Amino acid sequence: MPRGSRKDKKASPGVYRRWKRNRRTGKLEPAGSFVIDMRIPKALVTQFAGLKPRIMKSTEVFPDTKNAVTIVKEMKMMVKELIRDRDAKTLKKLQQDQYSLSTLYAKWKTGRLHLAEPHENKPLVKTWREYLDRAVLAEKTRTNRRAVIAALVRKGLITESDVLAHLPERLAAMRTHYQKAEAHSAFNTYRMEILTFLTKGLGFDDQSHLLHAASRVKTLPQQRRRAHHPFESPKDLAAFCQQILDRDTEHATIYVQSVQFMCMHGLRPDEFAFGRFRVEPKTGHLKIDGTKNENADRLVPMQMDPPEFKPPRIDTLNRMFGRMGTLVRCRDFRRTYSIWSARAGILQSNIHLYMGHGDTSVTHTYQRIIPSAATLDADQAKLQKWIDAELKQPRAKRDRPSGLPELALMRLRGSGLNRLRKRIRQEEAEDAAFDAKMKVKPRRKPA
Repeated sequence: MPRGSRKDKKASPGVYRRWKRNRRTGKLEPAGSFVIDMRIPKALVTQFAGLKPRIMKSTEVFPDTKNAVTIVKEMKMMVKELIRDRDAKTLKKLQQDQYSLSTLYAKWKTGRLHLAEPHENKPLVKTWREYLDRAVLAEKTRTNRRAVIAALVRKGLITESDVLAHLPERLAAMRTHYQKAEAHSAFNTYRMEILTFLTKGLGFDDQSHLLHAASRVKTLPQQRRRAHHPFESPKDLAAFCQQILDRDTEHATIYVQSVQFMCMHGLRPDEFAFGRFRVEPKTGHLKIDGTKNENADRLVPMQMDPPEFKPPRIDTLNRMFGRMGTLVRCRDFRRTYSIWSARAGILQSNIHLYMGHGDTSVTHTYQRIIPSAATLDADQAKLQKWIDAELKQPRAKRDRPSGLPELALMRLRGSGLNRLRKRIRQEEAEDAAFDAKMKVKPRRKPA
């Protein structure tokens, strides 16, 4: 028995109260709640692997509590039942402070303790998808959350055979995986989606041991996000495209056109990779079916014809950029479009619409703002005019081309195309070294 404790005559064997000596009177007085102190029988110890043979927990029941002795006796009876039923799982949670005696007692009194969780043995992936199908969610949100499940299954972090009881250990494995991959934000997002599924989808409350175990898997610390590296001007984009063309790859033309198209229209990488864009018949401009939210569906001034090839994978492009020794990634092309549009004099409210951010004004709360064909035409002309002016600026150094390569410009729209081609031919004639590098001839523009 712990020091400073003594058996309570009113309770029963295996139960004691802490006592403290009164400094004035010198007598022992009760101090604190009843404590259960029991041992697993030696004959059964081998059936409780990983458990300590001694179970000593505070009941959180004080002597002045109504029916205190009766409650403590029932708590002791509950622990005896857990030992009798070989419920090592619950006893382990009790020893590890995942459960308190008072919580277990409340469940035991209502007959819930040995019912486990009502959904504990249901298939994890199937139940999660069923919840998303019936949940009141925007269609974009539903699509994104189903993509979360698909990504986790594809990476083997969860399987179709998993049940809900496996979720806490699967979540811990996810944390380890994404910590090694240095993708902290991805794990934190997936963790939040899983906890939302348990609480809103299955109705688990704070008394649920499954929710409690999943919540014990902590979030990863927020990483410092990689800085953006957008192209400040079309000349920077020209130099980057030329680096791609100089690489020994048969798909250089496709890669250049992909970079150009994303920079000219502000597409998110996944919007481009999945081909979620098309020419809108009424206005003749680009319609983007966004993936992030409702505002992501948008009309954008079309500066280039949509590519006729299947878009390359984003990770393929990013890996190639890394091998080129540049810090630019596909996510920077969207920032490039925003910077260029602002410098071209396009209204900030229009840029918000073209980026898929939407208008933050009160009016937008009540109506969806869609740019007119006249607005799209005007902004298209502004951006094209700014690109023409930037390309006419004299270059400071001769170590890189100042204009976009002919191959990279072949799909650009606008009245300045011939002038740009003429400018490039003049520079090729002046610089023999640069002329030697331009080995690829431009194709005819498709009809």
